[in-house]
Amino acid sequence: MDLREEEEEEVNFGKSIIVPSVQELAKQPIINIPPRYLRHDQDPPILLHHTCLPSVPIIDLKKLVTADSMDYELERLHSACKDWGFFQVINHEVSNSLLEKLKLEVGNFFKLSYDEKKKLWQGPDNHEGFGQLFVVSEEQKLDWSDMFYITTLPLNLRKTDLFQKLPPNLRETLESYSAEAKKLAMAILDALTILLQLNETEGLQIRKEGNWVPIKPLPNVFVVNIGDIMEIVSNGIYRSIEHRATVNAEEERLSIATFYSSKLDTVIVSAVDFRREVDLTWGDHRAQILDGGKLLTLTLDKTSGSGFCSKREYLFGRIDMELKLVAGDSAGTVTTYYLYSEAPNHDEIDFEFLGNKSGEPYIVHTNVYTQGKGDKEQQFYLWFDPTDNFHTYSILWNPQRIIFLVDNIPIRVYNNDESSGIPFPTKQPMKIYSSLWNADQWATRGGLVKTNWSEAPFTAYYKNFNADACVWSSGSSSCHSKTSSNAWQTQGIDANDRRKLRWVQKYYMIYNYCLDLKRFPKGRPRECRRDWDVVRMAKAGALDLASGVGRKIEENEVLSAVEKRILAT
Repeated sequence: MDLREEEEEEVNFGKSIIVPSVQELAKQPIINIPPRYLRHDQDPPILLHHTCLPSVPIIDLKKLVTADSMDYELERLHSACKDWGFFQVINHEVSNSLLEKLKLEVGNFFKLSYDEKKKLWQGPDNHEGFGQLFVVSEEQKLDWSDMFYITTLPLNLRKTDLFQKLPPNLRETLESYSAEAKKLAMAILDALTILLQLNETEGLQIRKEGNWVPIKPLPNVFVVNIGDIMEIVSNGIYRSIEHRATVNAEEERLSIATFYSSKLDTVIVSAVDFRREVDLTWGDHRAQILDGGKLLTLTLDKTSGSGFCSKREYLFGRIDMELKLVAGDSAGTVTTYYLYSEAPNHDEIDFEFLGNKSGEPYIVHTNVYTQGKGDKEQQFYLWFDPTDNFHTYSILWNPQRIIFLVDNIPIRVYNNDESSGIPFPTKQPMKIYSSLWNADQWATRGGLVKTNWSEAPFTAYYKNFNADACVWSSGSSSCHSKTSSNAWQTQGIDANDRRKLRWVQKYYMIYNYCLDLKRFPKGRPRECRRDWDVVRMAKAGALDLASGVGRKIEENEVLSAVEKRILAT
C-alpha cells in the first residue's frame, strides 16, 4: 500500500507479467515446489537458537514526544537506525480496534474466490491490483506469495475504479488505516516502510552480523524498515539492512507493508560535505563550515562580509542549495548565490536576495549575463518567510534554457534564442559563488534605507548543496557521452510547471525588465519580443511597474535599485 505526499505525480512502476496465484497453486496436490519459486542463491533458513540472538529494538513513540523521556528515547531511536536499520514501534496511537478490524478484513479479502480475485488482477499497463511487481520475463524467479498493491493517498492518485471494486468493509477500513499510517510515518521519519504483521506467523528476517535474525511478531506493533532512502540522506549513518520473508509448510503469513515516500522522480542525494566542495574565499572567520561539513554560514559585520566558491567548474547542470536568509532588520544586506565564469567577457546566472526592514519582505533579484552583458533583471517577492526556515533555491542550466526555481517551483525561464542572434551562455564553464555583503547604497528602496549596524552581525545559513552537473576539467566535460541520463540536460517546463510559473509571475513578480518602457523607450529587448509570456502579460496589463503585483511598492524602490545595481556591476 502506498502513501505519498505530492499530489501531481502519476505513480506507475510499468508493466508486470501476470503470474499464477500462489494460493491457487497451494490448493493443488503438488509434491514439489515449482522451480520458479526456488531461490538457491539464498542462505538456507538455519538460525541460531532465538535466545542466542539479539532482538530488534522496540521504540516507544509516546516517549519520543514526552519531554521527560524524549532525549533518552531519541538516542535509542538513533541507535536502532544506525545499528539495525529496523525497529518496532509501540504506543503508536493507532487504535487496537482499527488494527483488529484491518486484520479481519484483509484476511477475508485473501479468502475471496479465484473468480472474485480475477476482477482485481493487474492490468496490462499498470502494477496495481493482484499480482507481483517487476516481473518482466517468463524465466524470472517469483515469490511464494500473493500480493495486492494499491495507492491509497493522495486521493487524486488513487485508482478509483480499482478501489471501488474492493469489498465495502475493506474500503472503509483502508480509508481509516491509511490516514492513521500517514500520521505515524510523519511522526517518525520520512521515506519509511511500515510493516504491520497481521498474524503471529514468523517469516520476516533481517541479516545481523552474519546471522538471520527473526522479527518475532508482537500483537498490534508496527515494524519500521529504514530502507535505502534514509541511508542515502543520512550519508550512510543509518543503515538499509538486507531482509527477507521466509515461508513454512504449516501456516500462512499475512502482513501489510505501507510505503510513505516523496515523489518517485524526486532526486535524492546524500548531504554534501562543504569541506570537500567549496573554498572559503574571503571574510576570514566570518565564513565557517560547521557540523562536520553539513552546514556553512556567512556573516557580515561593519568591517567585512564573507563568501565562498565551488572548487569545481561546471558547464550545464542543475544546482540546488538550501538557504536560510538573514533574519530581522536585514535592510542594506545582500546575500548572493550565482554561477560565474572567470573571463573578461564573463557569463553569469544570478540569485540575489535583497534584505529589508523587519517585517518587510525580501526581494529576490535574478539576472543573466552573457559575454559580459546583463540587464536582464526580474525581481520577486516570496510567498513565505525565507528567514524562518531553509528553502531550496535552484538553477537549472542546459543548452536550451535557464530555469530559476524556489522549492522546485519555477519563477523564471530564460530561453536560448541564439538562432535570432541573441547570446546565451553555452561556452564558458562557471563556478558557484555565494557572498553576504553590505550594499546599502542600492539594495533597499534604491539605497534610501541604510544598514542598521546595531543589528550586526548578520548571518546567512547554507546546507544540502547539490550539483548534478557536468564538471569541466582540463578543457573537457564529464558529460561528453550522448547517452548520459541526466534529466536536466533537456528539461523544460511542462503544463503543470507553467501554471506555477504564471502564478508566481502574476502574484509575486515586482519587476520585469521586459516591461520597463521607461528604461527601454525605443522598444523591448529582442528576447522579450519572443517571450510569449511577457507579450501576454504586457497585452493584459498584468504587471504594473508603478505598483507591483498584488502589493503596494514605490516605483523608485524597484527601478532605482535596478539602475544602481547595474552601475555597481
